Amino acid sequence: MTSPQPHHPSARQGAQDRELGQDSDPGQDREPGQETEFTAEQGDPTATGLGEPRRVAVAGAELLVVLALVLVTWWAWGRGTVLVDMPAVTGEQGAVQQVTRSLGNWQAAAIGAATAAGLVLLDLCRQLWLGPRPGRRTRAGTGRPG
Repeated sequence: MTSPQPHHPSARQGAQDRELGQDSDPGQDREPGQETEFTAEQGDPTATGLGEPRRVAVAGAELLVVLALVLVTWWAWGRGTVLVDMPAVTGEQGAVQQVTRSLGNWQAAAIGAATAAGLVLLDLCRQLWLGPRPGRRTRAGTGRPG
């Protein structure tokens, strides 16, 4: 009779590691109070990619994309709005009516570009928010963030 398979993904991974003779928890045989060292293969669980200077470069590139999308929006909306001169209806001399005609395909493209610019702008703000940050403060004597 086989043992029931664990339902949690990390439990399955731990079971597979035990079958292969690998240690899934690098700190399970450590003494209390002893720090755990993580290798590049295991990955540091505290490393979240926050505070990376490359985020500022990504934000700069996104700013250029936002500016380009705003220009595309302006251009497409202009192409989607056409003024048409109509002759006078009731025989009035010299009276010309101007009618604005909207072309849906160009206006839809303009709305799509404006929406994309807004989404990229939101991500730009997120990149700047998560960009280079000063080191985290720790509580005195505990070594833990606080």
